Amino acid sequence: QRAGGSLARLHLNVDLSRGRRYFRFAEIITSFRALRSLSIHFSAHIELNQRILNNDDAQSFIDLVLANLPGLVVFNIFICPPRRLRVASRTLKELGVYKSDSVEVTSLALPALERLNLHESTVHLFRKVIADRASGGPAMHRRLLSVLYDGCPKLRVVNNLRLAASLCPPCSRVHHTNQTLLKKN
Repeated sequence: QRAGGSLARLHLNVDLSRGRRYFRFAEIITSFRALRSLSIHFSAHIELNQRILNNDDAQSFIDLVLANLPGLVVFNIFICPPRRLRVASRTLKELGVYKSDSVEVTSLALPALERLNLHESTVHLFRKVIADRASGGPAMHRRLLSVLYDGCPKLRVVNNLRLAASLCPPCSRVHHTNQTLLKKN
């Protein structure tokens, strides 16, 4: 009870077993109302099982956790089971998706997001984006840049690479210009 009101950072290996109301680990995680930073680790077994069954439980788990932790600022996912990932949060400033090579980021509704870390190096990631766009097929990373641009208006850093102001959404450019001016003065 006492930790529920004060724990700010949590790293946890999770599974998708069901509890009384919903996922058992979601119940545990969302009981920490003051949580500001969360890293969840799924096992490779869970990832494989979700993909074989073509199940959406992991995405439901992520949605549930984010909806019930309104003060969460940092969220990291290791070995992300959903094939198609969507993330929505009004408060997240940093999102990391690691060890998840075959995940397509389909939707981001993250108006406060400033930093995004994807599982690969930036060079490798952008090579995939360019290759997917050039192929014209239904490849995973084809729409990634537009998803980032549309869903993350304050995005400034991707995989530790600071974005040029010209690459940022319009409302972020004003913030970036103001920050640059403040640093020069």
